[in-house]
Amino acid sequence: MAVIIAKDGRHITEDEALDYVLGYTCGNDISARTAQFKTPSGALPKASLDGAAPLGPVIVSPVILKDGQGLRIQGIYNGRVVEDSNTSEMIFDVAKTIAHLSQGTTLEKGTVILTGTGPGIGFMRKPRIGLTHRAEMRVMIENIGTLINKVYHE
Repeated sequence: MAVIIAKDGRHITEDEALDYVLGYTCGNDISARTAQFKTPSGALPKASLDGAAPLGPVIVSPVILKDGQGLRIQGIYNGRVVEDSNTSEMIFDVAKTIAHLSQGTTLEKGTVILTGTGPGIGFMRKPRIGLTHRAEMRVMIENIGTLINKVYHE
């Protein structure tokens, strides 16, 4: 899930964090594992390449989704459900995430926070599942919608 920030904020408390939320949308947290393993540390640029963080299809107001918790979220790869979780299972809820990220760093209006992926990511499966050329990846979040992406290797 992706959280979009509505206004600039720094040193935001958990109690005020949700006042900074413009809305929620689907975010596909894609990592380029081939790029990751080309560097000695494996640190970069796996999730910062062009096209690595598609968003959509809509932004839903916190008036409707409140704190963004309790929403079913699925990852579907070529028609097969590979991740099935709930935003209530996030390690850190939205308010905690915003509060933490804003300590010492200004979250500017329009900032997008990807909350990460649920259990079942392809890289951790046995056998591993990797995104293949022309594959279709869907992210479905209850009360938000479905984000559909095609994978193209360069």
